[in-house]
Amino acid sequence: MQRSPLARIAGAAEENWNRRKREMKAKKRHIKHLKMILSDMIRARDYIMDEEHAICKRVKHATTTLHYTRPDGDVLYEVTKEYGSKLCRLFTAISSLRNLIESLEEDRKNKKG
Repeated sequence: MQRSPLARIAGAAEENWNRRKREMKAKKRHIKHLKMILSDMIRARDYIMDEEHAICKRVKHATTTLHYTRPDGDVLYEVTKEYGSKLCRLFTAISSLRNLIESLEEDRKNKKG
C-alpha cells in the first residue's frame, strides 16, 4: 500500500526532526566533555603557575650563577612561565577552547530559538 504524498511529507519531516534531536543531544554531550577538558587544563595551569613551583630545563653547562647544579652533575635553570617557553601554548589553548565552547553554546541557543 502506497502512502499519500502528505503522509510521505509528514514522515520525512518527523525523520528530519528526530535526526536533529539526535544531533543536538550529541552536541550537548560534546560541549559537556569539552568543558571537563577545559577544567582540567585550568587546574594544570594553576598548578604550574603556583609561585611555589618552578619549571626548570636541564642543560650540560652552567652559564650564569642562576643555574642550579645537581649532585649528579646535571645543571638546571628556571624557565619563565609566563613567556618565552612552550608553556605559553597552554594559555592560548585554554583561551581557544573557552571561545570554542562559547561559540558552540551560542549556536545551540540560536538553533533552539
